[in-house]
Amino acid sequence: MNIIRILKAVFRKDFQIMMRYKLNLLMTLLAIIFYLVFIFFISDTFTFKDSEVTNLGDDNLFMFLLSGLLLIDITLTCSSSLPLTVGFYQTSGIMDELVSDIKIFFITIICATIFPFFLSLVKFSLYLLFAILFFDIDIFFLANVLIIIPFMFIYLFAIIGIGLMAASLTLIFKRGNPVIQLNNILTATITGAFIPVTKFATQLQTISDFLPATQFINILRLLFETESHYQTSLNISALNLIILSIVIFTLGVFSFYKATNYAKLKNIIADY
Repeated sequence: MNIIRILKAVFRKDFQIMMRYKLNLLMTLLAIIFYLVFIFFISDTFTFKDSEVTNLGDDNLFMFLLSGLLLIDITLTCSSSLPLTVGFYQTSGIMDELVSDIKIFFITIICATIFPFFLSLVKFSLYLLFAILFFDIDIFFLANVLIIIPFMFIYLFAIIGIGLMAASLTLIFKRGNPVIQLNNILTATITGAFIPVTKFATQLQTISDFLPATQFINILRLLFETESHYQTSLNISALNLIILSIVIFTLGVFSFYKATNYAKLKNIIADY
């Protein structure tokens, strides 16, 4: 019951903050339109050099880029929320009160990702809606879109783990950017978001396979298919995503727990 109460309180606070800045809402909507138009013109101008990525129907390049955009959006929107929340609590002077109960502190920090994730779901829906209404994307894959949502929650666990690692650095060094920046760079470059993974060297492909973002975008593209379904490939990517998300989430919780205890021991947890 405490979890639900904390979740509602954090969500309500973040929602109220967002509603104070209506210009941001307008800019978000304009950004969605801009990105869709941009990748539409790219997909209409360029084609794949070969036919390795042909499983997304006639609009394969558009859907390829759209899935990459969705991956980048959810990763960037959610991953930075944890270290930013820790930094806010430190500067606001309420950190000492929060860490008096470690369990509630952990839940409060983790709940900071729920509202950004909700925004990602809304933007995810708007991307697809605009794509269907204005770019004549085949609507027959909509049933598969619903299957994507559980995988988004699984991927969220990996993002939370990464965010907790970054928040651990924020607790001790007052900075968490290196972890977030490294994750964002890897996600944007070698996961196949905008360039097929098969174009990379074997070593980079191996590294890419150990990134949950790679498995998530593979699932996205498999579920975006309009004609055929590769159930075996989907099962493999789903299993890999679950395992990687559990491992990264566990490492994140462990590192944040250790960092919290260390900061309390050194009496630096509320310093900024």
